Amino acid sequence: MPKSLLDFMAPPSALPEAFRPQKSLSLSELLDPREGERILVLGYGDLQVLEAWQKRGTELLLCVQSEAEAVKARKAGVRAVLAQAEYLSDRQRFDGIILLDPGYRMHQPERAIRHLVRALKRGGRLLMELPLNGHLEAAGEVLDRVLGDRGCREEVERIEYPPANVWRNALQRAGVSLEEDRIIYRHRRISRERLEEWGEGLIRPSALLLDPAEGKKMIDQLRQAMEACCENGFFLDEEVLLRVVGAAHQEG
Repeated sequence: MPKSLLDFMAPPSALPEAFRPQKSLSLSELLDPREGERILVLGYGDLQVLEAWQKRGTELLLCVQSEAEAVKARKAGVRAVLAQAEYLSDRQRFDGIILLDPGYRMHQPERAIRHLVRALKRGGRLLMELPLNGHLEAAGEVLDRVLGDRGCREEVERIEYPPANVWRNALQRAGVSLEEDRIIYRHRRISRERLEEWGEGLIRPSALLLDPAEGKKMIDQLRQAMEACCENGFFLDEEVLLRVVGAAHQEG
C-alpha cells in the first residue's frame, strides 16, 4: 500500500521536547498577577478569573465602554470605570495591563498604546489580543444583512480593524519589548444556545450609542439569522487576532 505523509510523521510523544506541540496559555494565565499587584483590565472579561485574582490580593481596575458593563462589574464586586484607553491619565501606576475582551475598542492605536504604556510601571506587563481584518467575518456578514433589513446601517458603525503593522509600530515607538508577537486564527463553533450572547458581543463594540430597546430587537433578529446558518447545531466563525505579550521599558 502506498505510504502517505502521515506514515512518515513521528507521534508527538516521540518528538524531542522542543518540537512537541505546545498548548498556548491564555493571556490571563500568562499574566498570573500576584498579591499586592495593581492590574488594569480592558473590557469586562471572565468574571471567574477576575474574582480569583481579587481573592489572592490583586488590586483590579476595569476599564469598560458601556455603563451596563460598569454596573455589572460593580455588582460583582469589581471596581470599574467608564473610560477609553486613549484618554488614560495615569502614570506608572499598574504592574500589568491586559485586554480580556477583544470587543473593547481602541479607536486611535498610536495614542491608546502610548497612554497604556505610560500607565505601566517600568517593566510592567502588557498583554493583548487585538482584532484584525477578517475577525468574526461570518457573523459580520450576517449582521450586515440584518442591518439592511432593519434599515439602520447608519446607526451601527462598520468596524475596520487597524492592520497588524499599525499596532506593532505603535508598540515599538512606545518602548514595549515584545516577548510574543504573532497572528492567531481561532476557530469558533457557537452552539444555538449561545447565539444570543455571541450576537450581543458582536454588536456591542459598534453600537455603543444605539437605543437599548432597538439593540435588543437587533440582537434577537441577529440570533435568528445566525441560527438559520447553523451547521449541525453550530454557527461557525473565526477570530483573527494579533497576540502581543510584552513589557514596558521606557522611562515614564
